[in-house]
Amino acid sequence: MRIVRPLTPRELPLYRDHLMRLSPGDRYDRFCQAVGEAAIDRHIARLTPFDGLLIGAFEDGVLRGAAELAWLRPAAARRAELALSVEAAYRHRGLGTLLSARALAAARNRGIRQVDLLCLATNRAMIAIARKFGAAIAVEAGQAELAIPLEAATALDRWRETIDHAIAAWAGAAERLMA
Repeated sequence: MRIVRPLTPRELPLYRDHLMRLSPGDRYDRFCQAVGEAAIDRHIARLTPFDGLLIGAFEDGVLRGAAELAWLRPAAARRAELALSVEAAYRHRGLGTLLSARALAAARNRGIRQVDLLCLATNRAMIAIARKFGAAIAVEAGQAELAIPLEAATALDRWRETIDHAIAAWAGAAERLMA
């Protein structure tokens, strides 16, 4: 069963485990540099609910993909940065697009007007996902800078996110009971 929902601060170890399951090449794509266990631990330690939002994609109860949305300073700029990771065995199943859609909806509902992504110019999957959401793309020195403009949220957008969270919480509870 697939469940996509925000992660709580108590679930940061699940996110760490997910990042550690990525191959060195996949971690390079995610962070735009080589990162080992210590760098991932430092990254996880810096994450707070005040600085952004983590959305996880669970397959059969295991976190297999994540969208990390970080609020950019100053807050008045109403911009955020998005980073995605999906484990190799779970790619080409729409998880990256689904995680992006949920992250963009969450950003819009929090007043964000533009989401930026930075990836290697060779990361075709990330560039293709960003294009689906109308990203402006600039490539320079081997990196692609992607900017996705967001419309203002409507009451229906906020309602959809609330319902999505409720369904995910119910489905997660049901999955745990049946395990």
